[in-house]
Amino acid sequence: MKHVAVVVPNDILRLGLEQALARPEYDITVVASVRSANELLRMQLNSPQILIYLADTALSDVFDDVINLGQRFSIPPMTILCLCPSFYQHERQKALVIGIRGILKSLASLPEILAALSLLPTHEVIDTTIMIPNELLAAGLTKRERQIGLMLAAGHSVKAIATELALAVKTVEVHKTNLMRKLDIHNRSQLTRYFMCFGDLAELGDE
Repeated sequence: MKHVAVVVPNDILRLGLEQALARPEYDITVVASVRSANELLRMQLNSPQILIYLADTALSDVFDDVINLGQRFSIPPMTILCLCPSFYQHERQKALVIGIRGILKSLASLPEILAALSLLPTHEVIDTTIMIPNELLAAGLTKRERQIGLMLAAGHSVKAIATELALAVKTVEVHKTNLMRKLDIHNRSQLTRYFMCFGDLAELGDE
C-alpha cells in the first residue's frame, strides 16, 4: 500500500484524481489532498511515500515548494511526482537533485500516472517516453561507451562512428553491445531516447 499526498490547485482536478487513486484495485491510500504546498506543510501527518504535485506554471516555479516539502517530510524521504505543462533540460537536472523523481506532462492520463506511481521510488520517470532506474545514472559506462552512445543518439551509423573515431567497425559494435547491456536497453530507439534525455548525466560514468 502506497501512501500518497496530492497537491493540485484546481478543485475539480484534485477531487477527480483523489477519487481515481482511491479505488481499491490500485492499492493506494491518499493521506492528504490539498490546493497548495503551504496547506500540506501545515498539516500534521506522517511523511507520505509519494507526493503528486501539479504545477500550473513552469517546473522551476515549484522548486522552492519542493525543497520545503522535502525538508518537512524527510523521514522517511518522500518521493515527488510533478505534473507540469512543460519543462526544459536544465530544469530536469535540478529537479532530480532536489528530490523530484518523476516528471509528467500536466495532461497525463490516469494510466500514465498510475504507471509512474508503480515505478516510483525505485525508478525515475521522465515524461512518458522513457523510464530509467536510478542505478542507470551510475551505470558504469566507460568514456568510450558514453561517446559512442551519444553519437548513436545523434544519428550516426556504426560505420560512420568507426571512421570518426578511427576504430574498427567491430570495436564500435562491441562498445554498443556493452553499453546497451549495462543500460538494459534492447534496441536503437530506446538507446536514442536514453541519451537524448540522459546524455548529460551519462557523463557520471566511470572513466
